[in-house]
Amino acid sequence: MSERLGAVVPADQFAGRDSLALADLGDLAFIVAPHEIRSAYFDQLDGEMSARGIRKRIKLTDSDYGGIAELVSSGMAFYFSILNPDNPMRGYVMENTTVLPITDFKPTLNTVLIWRRDRADGGDLARLVTAAREVFAESLHI
Repeated sequence: MSERLGAVVPADQFAGRDSLALADLGDLAFIVAPHEIRSAYFDQLDGEMSARGIRKRIKLTDSDYGGIAELVSSGMAFYFSILNPDNPMRGYVMENTTVLPITDFKPTLNTVLIWRRDRADGGDLARLVTAAREVFAESLHI
């Protein structure tokens, strides 16, 4: 499954916009989430942001996605989230935040399922693997 990400930004600073460029994020800090809630992909995004000139960081040591949304809402920072408004991750969006696609950078979060064959073929994961194969018979690109 591939899901396109957008920048979670302060809504008042990007009012009337339907997209943004990386240069528009230059005055904001990129939020580095605590290790406990951060996937390896977001470490890659952090490196990519540095390589593309986004150098300001706010490194959180103890927070959740609600804390990240509060920082974005305050106008200090930005983060990434899934663009699809129906995704449960969008439940963390606060009043003064919005998620916008980036025109010159198209981050995508890819999710895959892997399993041991012996656990799928008649094993304890057989029903789960059968259901997953039905649901993901065709790759999802959201």
